[in-house]
Amino acid sequence: MTAALRALVTRAYPSCRLALRAALLQALVLFAFRVAFLVRYAGPGAHLPLADVARALLMGARFDLKVGAVLALPAAVILAAWPGRWGGRAVAAWLGLAGFCAALAAMVNDGFFGFYHTPIDPIVFGLFEDDTGAVFQSLWAEHRILLGPLSALALGVAQAYLALRPRPRARSLAVQAAWAVLLPCLCLLAIRGRLGGFPLSALDFSVSTETLLNAAVPDGPMALLTAFSERRLAQPMNGDPRAALRRAGFSGPAQAAALLGLAPAGASDDEVAAALFTRSRENPVAAAHPPHVVLVVMESWGADALRYHSERLDLLGRLAPHLARGIVFRRFTSSQNGTDPSLESLLVNSPVTPLLSGAAGRVPFEQAAARPFQAAGYHTAFALGWSGSWRGFSRAFPSQGFDEVDDVADVLSVVPDAPVGTWGVPDAALFRWAADRIARADAKGEPLLLVMMTSTNHSPYGVPKGYAVRPQDLSALQGRELGDARVIRPQLETYQYACDALGGFLDDLAARGLSSRTVVAATGDHNTRELFQYTRTRDLPWRDRVPFFLEVPPAYLAGRTPDLDRWASHRDIFPTLAGLALSGARVYRSGEDLLSPPSRAPRALARYQTVLTDLGIIPSLGAPGELCAGPDGALLEDAAQASCKEELEPFRREEAAYLGLLDWNIRRQAVRRARPGTSAPGTPGGPGR
Repeated sequence: MTAALRALVTRAYPSCRLALRAALLQALVLFAFRVAFLVRYAGPGAHLPLADVARALLMGARFDLKVGAVLALPAAVILAAWPGRWGGRAVAAWLGLAGFCAALAAMVNDGFFGFYHTPIDPIVFGLFEDDTGAVFQSLWAEHRILLGPLSALALGVAQAYLALRPRPRARSLAVQAAWAVLLPCLCLLAIRGRLGGFPLSALDFSVSTETLLNAAVPDGPMALLTAFSERRLAQPMNGDPRAALRRAGFSGPAQAAALLGLAPAGASDDEVAAALFTRSRENPVAAAHPPHVVLVVMESWGADALRYHSERLDLLGRLAPHLARGIVFRRFTSSQNGTDPSLESLLVNSPVTPLLSGAAGRVPFEQAAARPFQAAGYHTAFALGWSGSWRGFSRAFPSQGFDEVDDVADVLSVVPDAPVGTWGVPDAALFRWAADRIARADAKGEPLLLVMMTSTNHSPYGVPKGYAVRPQDLSALQGRELGDARVIRPQLETYQYACDALGGFLDDLAARGLSSRTVVAATGDHNTRELFQYTRTRDLPWRDRVPFFLEVPPAYLAGRTPDLDRWASHRDIFPTLAGLALSGARVYRSGEDLLSPPSRAPRALARYQTVLTDLGIIPSLGAPGELCAGPDGALLEDAAQASCKEELEPFRREEAAYLGLLDWNIRRQAVRRARPGTSAPGTPGGPGR
């Protein structure tokens, strides 16, 4: 062996041993976090299939080794290239930093799952796009946010110390050479995850029909990396507009449209784009006397909690009589799992998020939900109780069919004594402003479309001073797996306050004589978080459930009797409102008019991935696995799961085609607008406030 080769081996051997120790230590720490995750969220009464638990732990360990190897490689390179005292210090610094970041990501992933009921997803990046100070106020009020980073730092230091402490034992040159060749190969194998086929990736997260076990597979760093990749793919001006269709197995928009019966298989892109629109029903009452239309998107208004409303656990306040006599769809889901994504889905029919906060916010998307109302002569307004600059709303919404965007300053001009908190004014103040705004429009004889976003039922939880909380007996929740005990009571109080404020708004409209000319709809932006745990597959039917409430003057209802037990979701709201307030208007085919008979088997689409039907549930459009429902609607055990799989397959293909067309429709307009000398089709909205 030449002197040069001997020197290379003696330098590579300790570096490879260091990489092995560091990778194994990192994998062990991440594996411990996974075990703690399962213990925490499975609960003492869980009966998870042992074979599935073993698969989840084994697959998770492979991801842990992958992360450990990736983080250990730079340390080996540094030590091999820079031996000696300063190289050792650089290695120690790197290993400490890597260990700290990996541990912190694991802690964030754990907390994220507790709040959103999913591993880290692209919503996490909203921390830096949101009102970051307000988010940290919420975290500080409800979580020990200093303890996590300090614990992660201690783990990182400990890992660096343990990895560097052992000294290589004396080995023959041949043994050192063998290790110097073998260890890099093992490291690369760990990073790839398998010998043949595709490398280990997010496709391997699904190992069971139990959602908790699937959520336990990705460790914190892998969940964060996957979220970053998904976010990058979501940028509307990046890549080919047809990419989502191809991933779903369609050659292009025409094939997807043909599957849905919208256009022939050979249709051009322009023909498919035109076929995505239809006409609302002929409505002579609305044509002669268009009603005011109000859509209230209630922060964290989950339908699951409504099941427990009673005299001893009052969750509704003044809203109770309105729900009792109104129209309430309770088998209804949100389209997304966050405020901003849900608003973008509702108002722009976009599965691509974040959309409006970037350059695409100025693209006048032709399918924007307010645009048909604007074309029919409505004055269109969006209002929220905090700053309109949040997520660029005041800049973007005028391009999406809204004539005005109103925020905390407008509310304070009408309700000057309203307190301003972390997330703006309380809901009651926003509703007082809204009643005044409707009255002003009514006095002018101008039909108004008003979309409002409330905020009080948001962490940090707390009701305004002067509000008398109605009875709250938490024993009514006995038997449910509850979330963080520290926030349950204040959360229920703000839930009650928000509902009571909505009820007061409806009472105010009646007192002003506006109820007979106003259609009011209300839904939640997403389910109530931190109240109940949704960690098991059996919880899927309730995980994303929000109410959809309508109070409609009889003249506009026209004797129609809706099926309140049909599955539906956010995408059906504006088709329903268009059927009530417009006549023969050109509207986007986002969903169904829920006051008319369904044109196909009813279904709900939650998070743009979970399909819920009477037959059962497809947990993810992009992953295999269907869950059949019994006659009572409850999900069947594994042994009975074969009964509905074939019947659910058409739902999977139809929803994949629908989602692919939604994605294509957004991107084709965004990309066209981004090119010099071109613009997206559609009519820009009016000026902002």
